[in-house]
Amino acid sequence: GAAGVVKFGNIRIGGLSGIYKHRDYKSGHFERPPYDKSTIRSVFHVREYDVRKLIQVEEPIDIFLSHDWPVRITDHGNWEELVWKKPDFKQE
Repeated sequence: GAAGVVKFGNIRIGGLSGIYKHRDYKSGHFERPPYDKSTIRSVFHVREYDVRKLIQVEEPIDIFLSHDWPVRITDHGNWEELVWKKPDFKQE
């Protein structure tokens, strides 16, 4: 995950990328290539550090984009097949 703001013409676009995972939220960005089995997953997690960077932005943001699964998204698909293909998702 990562965070930032860019300007496109007169529009300011802010973004926060990553998946929320409680265990990694307070960690820094410690992952470095080549990634191992653990860091290949944690590198995509949102960090408090990135959220705090965005809180510091003083100028208004016109558009904000974020990345995570919408709440209850699993109610609209084949949950069993998803968990079969991605067993780690069962915990989430």
